[in-house]
Amino acid sequence: MTLEQRHRVRALLSESFVDSWVDYAWIARELEPFDLAELKHIFYEEVAPVCYYNVVAPVPPVWTGFEPVSLNEEIEELLQARRRNPLRRHWDRLWKVTWIRLWSYECWDAIHKACLAQRQA
Repeated sequence: MTLEQRHRVRALLSESFVDSWVDYAWIARELEPFDLAELKHIFYEEVAPVCYYNVVAPVPPVWTGFEPVSLNEEIEELLQARRRNPLRRHWDRLWKVTWIRLWSYECWDAIHKACLAQRQA
């Protein structure tokens, strides 16, 4: 996957965190060329840590979609912080395994089911 493709994949995966109707069939069509295991990794390791707050906020700030450039910048900053600091890496792993997976599971499940349906069609 090229960097440009990865940026596009992140933006597509972030759609599941918006506070409005999500077209999972469209997302699945766009994600069809990519491996589901890799998509799951990108979802939980990169996208969910940056976007999950929109699912748990009493009044979600993002209704129409995350801005792709700033989304990718924020994800890159997160990944850079993990690379630089072992404590941050450890904390993020614990955080991801518990809180983020709990709050973003439904988002991934909807994407995963739509992708499976698209690939069987």
